Amino acid sequence: FKATIQGVSVVDFQSPTNIAVNPVTHAIQSEIEDTPPTQFDSNQLNVTTAGTSVQLPANPCLSMTIKAKSVNTGLIYVGKSNVSSTKGLILAAGESVDIVLSNTNKVYIDSSVSVEGISFAFVQT
Repeated sequence: FKATIQGVSVVDFQSPTNIAVNPVTHAIQSEIEDTPPTQFDSNQLNVTTAGTSVQLPANPCLSMTIKAKSVNTGLIYVGKSNVSSTKGLILAAGESVDIVLSNTNKVYIDSSVSVEGISFAFVQT
């Protein structure tokens, strides 16, 4: 439901909510049930040619973890479409990073050695 409270913009309650106004302090009291996401997925991706950025496939998500494969001999670079060996987060073999974002396809990777890559897991929306 949507509620308009004086001095507060419209509040949209998406989950079951109990809301009350304290008669003494006039403070808003609520019990919002927040159901955490329960589904996730994972995948792997390699950079075929070192020095060439590769976009991760599209998966709507809330967050993700990217981990450089433990068998990598070189470095992985994580960033936007312009990621390179001079621009991006550097991951050595076995290192990982957690990212909060709306879609896995916002991430690109590159590598210093051809045919090396990452594994990644993401919390689905």
